[in-house]
Amino acid sequence: MQIEKVVKSFQKRVDYLKANCPEGDRNKLLYNMLLMNYFEDAMNARKEGKLLGWAGMTAPVELLTVMGVVPFKPEQYVIQNLASGEGLEFIEVGAGYGFNRESCSTHVALVGLAKKGLMPVPDFTYHNANPCDSGITLWDVLPHIYQCPSFFLDYPYHQDEGAEDYLRGELEGLVRFMEEQTGSPMDEER
Repeated sequence: MQIEKVVKSFQKRVDYLKANCPEGDRNKLLYNMLLMNYFEDAMNARKEGKLLGWAGMTAPVELLTVMGVVPFKPEQYVIQNLASGEGLEFIEVGAGYGFNRESCSTHVALVGLAKKGLMPVPDFTYHNANPCDSGITLWDVLPHIYQCPSFFLDYPYHQDEGAEDYLRGELEGLVRFMEEQTGSPMDEER
């Protein structure tokens, strides 16, 4: 499913809820508006001259926003599609590319969608190892498909004495990476 179709789908939901949503149940409307705007921002980032940064499912996006980059969580996008019954055929495409069929179906389908050119093209990606191990492989494959830079944010496994320093160093590395990608220093005030 192309992102334009997802945006149109959310627009239909928003229009319906604007006309039919009971006053006390406006959270549904607000939630659907938020998702529509999120997908629309990703869809239009390049047209508007903005960088699009893909982030892994559990990778924090706050730094992307602070750096003026449009954040996009492609795993969430694929889950949205698969849950609606769309995109199952892309599992075969991803497997045909060589991504292990035993991996998370979301990851296999994402590779398939990327290979078919149906995803908004990232300027760069960054990810972490959570929530599953096949995600590490996925985020090695995606930058190869898109020929874009990538950063792996490693979290310490144990919460021992050195864990905080280790994570601080990783986050500082991520800031340097973002500064290189955007060509701008991070604004600590933002």
